[in-house]
Amino acid sequence: MRKIFVWMACLTLFAVTGCVSVPIVAHDSFGPIVKIHYAPSRVFSAPADKVWDTLMDVIEKRKDPILAIDSENGVVQTDWVVEWWLLRISPVTRYRLNIQVIQLSELETEVVVRIQEEKHAGGGDWEYTLPTEKKASQIFRSIRRRLRCKTRP
Repeated sequence: MRKIFVWMACLTLFAVTGCVSVPIVAHDSFGPIVKIHYAPSRVFSAPADKVWDTLMDVIEKRKDPILAIDSENGVVQTDWVVEWWLLRISPVTRYRLNIQVIQLSELETEVVVRIQEEKHAGGGDWEYTLPTEKKASQIFRSIRRRLRCKTRP
């Protein structure tokens, strides 16, 4: 009976802690970006300068407002983008991106997309919410299509 109790306690502890991910505070050349839950990344089989130029084209096409660019370190940060309810009656969520291009070798470049997302809490307040990988996946897909190269996680 005691073994069953111990196993149940272990399973409960695992279920509670194993399903919860803890937000982190990331810092970059523009300062802290709070509560980033994860940073999805992809490695592209292309030189860093080509990936950087393609990323800039993708951001321009998406019409994400650029807050800061640090081309020397391969970092671009967007300002908040508000996503509206039907007919722009009320804002639903907002997000901002911090994207970094990292040269791994002459022909391999990693792109890391950090997403901060908040939901509208009424009035002028916003609450942190778990970001989805949808926005990062869209960026990775656009880069891959434009470069016509292989990727890996």
